[in-house]
Amino acid sequence: MTDDPDGEKKPATVFGADFGEWALAVCVGGVGGAVLGSMWGDTPTGMGMGSVAGIFYLLFWRGEKKESSR
Repeated sequence: MTDDPDGEKKPATVFGADFGEWALAVCVGGVGGAVLGSMWGDTPTGMGMGSVAGIFYLLFWRGEKKESSR
């Protein structure tokens, strides 16, 4: 938790995303990658690629979308 200038406690963030958002991106990406990976017969590689895709989404695409909505 970090202190806000207004005195409120806010969750700590990494690159603007809290722990829950990071976990969700990695898990959803990993599961989606596992499903796609199972189609071509290499589930572990699919899980890894999906997790990386979830992280890229969180770092880049989501950040751009958030910036443009202001």
